Amino acid sequence: MKITLNPKEGSNTFNPVANVSLCEVIELLEIGTERKLTAAETTIALPILEGLKVSDEEFTLRDVITKFKTVDELTSFAELCESIFLTGGDYSQLLTTSQA
Repeated sequence: MKITLNPKEGSNTFNPVANVSLCEVIELLEIGTERKLTAAETTIALPILEGLKVSDEEFTLRDVITKFKTVDELTSFAELCESIFLTGGDYSQLLTTSQA
């Protein structure tokens, strides 16, 4: 399933989260990962999302996660998101972490 945020006008794909707020994108990732971002992490994440949104281009969760991975403070969260939301994510890290 492809979740597209900020869809281009005329997009005909049913997309229930297409026009969510930036905070709702973060909430979606937090709910999916069962990990809440700290206030400091949220302060870093919001401008990144804002940059994606103002570009007027469609963007997906993959784009969000890719951007988050470029920021040291968000890398571990982005990797967790990747393993849960994106096909081909590395689940082995989750398994070894949870068994430790």
